[in-house]
Amino acid sequence: MIGKLEGLCRSNSTLRAVTMTVLMISDLDITFSILFAVTVINLEGLWKYGACVHGIGILTYSAGVLWFGPQQKYKVVSRIKDMMMKNPELFKSTVPPKLNTPVSVTDPIGTGRDKTQFQHLQNDEEGVEKMKLGMTHYGIPHVFHFYEIQISRNMVEKEHGLPFIRIARFGFSSELPPQDLACILNANTLYTVCTGTWQLVYGAIVISVLGEVKIEVILPLAVSAVSFLLSVANVGLDFSAVLTEIEKEKMIKEKIKAESDTSEEEQKLQAKRRFEEQRSRIEAEFSGIGTDKQDTLKYAKRSEALDNAENRWQLEEAEIDRKAMERLENALNSNRQKMKQLKDIERGKVTKNLRRTRETALVEHEQKMKPLRDSLQKIEENLNQKINELDVGGLSAEEYDKKMQEITAESDTKKRTVEERMRKVNEDFGG
Repeated sequence: MIGKLEGLCRSNSTLRAVTMTVLMISDLDITFSILFAVTVINLEGLWKYGACVHGIGILTYSAGVLWFGPQQKYKVVSRIKDMMMKNPELFKSTVPPKLNTPVSVTDPIGTGRDKTQFQHLQNDEEGVEKMKLGMTHYGIPHVFHFYEIQISRNMVEKEHGLPFIRIARFGFSSELPPQDLACILNANTLYTVCTGTWQLVYGAIVISVLGEVKIEVILPLAVSAVSFLLSVANVGLDFSAVLTEIEKEKMIKEKIKAESDTSEEEQKLQAKRRFEEQRSRIEAEFSGIGTDKQDTLKYAKRSEALDNAENRWQLEEAEIDRKAMERLENALNSNRQKMKQLKDIERGKVTKNLRRTRETALVEHEQKMKPLRDSLQKIEENLNQKINELDVGGLSAEEYDKKMQEITAESDTKKRTVEERMRKVNEDFGG
């Protein structure tokens, strides 16, 4: 169920449709609740004082949206400091100088001029930024993201909770960040708790006891009921955590893509330069072609050589793109695996999972490396076979050198591809 929910939440069209629906229901709920309060005030006797409860609910909602909700995001600092003391194994550094050593609250957040220790960070915007930098410095940014996602389950900003302001702010967005939708859902849940539930109960009493079956009573109850169901779904399916996790994954993807774009561009420029150099050599080799039969054969050979060179260039560019996508996929899968392990630790499943990891890691590594080693051996055997098949006596020195370069260049390209894959496998297994 959660997997299908994550799949739907990754669609921009789904996010926009859900956002518009939630905004309309939430603001309708607030509007009709005011209508309901006016109806209650006009009742006779003590029933009219139910509007006071409604007013207290509105004040409570306002306090949550305007103060407590916006402050919630800063609690990630104290949450991480607390876990650093209670469960230090979660905070093992993955980079020197504290490689495989837990980071403690007495450690500095970095090696620069700022020697601030983690224990001195406060629950404010500066503290959050320094905590994030510190976790990144020690090679464990995924730990910060994990606890940030946990804290975000209870987070809401002012623009997410003010009726009609939020429609003006998010109603026109064609690509709404998942985090904003999570906060809007949290605001809707807060309003349901503060006034919606009371409105449903009090409205049912008014209808059953006083027989006040009026449109100004039924409509608010119907909208509050829909809003109540939406709040239950938000809590039960953990919409906020799922949406925030998608948002963090999106940020990681953009960061990796930005870092790899420069490298890809340089590799493609090098590939193009090699193609231009090869094309120049071919043009020079077949220069001065005339119109006789011999020159016609040369023209055909030149065209074939140029086509082969261009095909090789296009294949090389396609391989660069493929490797970039593979790196991105591996990084995202690695992040998802880390997040899953952290969730398992929080649920008390760490011993079983870590034992399974230790027992199977070497086997999985060998299963992935063996076919790659076999491929390298086959490439070497194929190279030697092609060299042996060269007609040493029938080829001129220039022709022999050219053939040898072509054979070795193809072999070297294949080797680099396999060796790059082997390096990536080793990285995935911590090698």
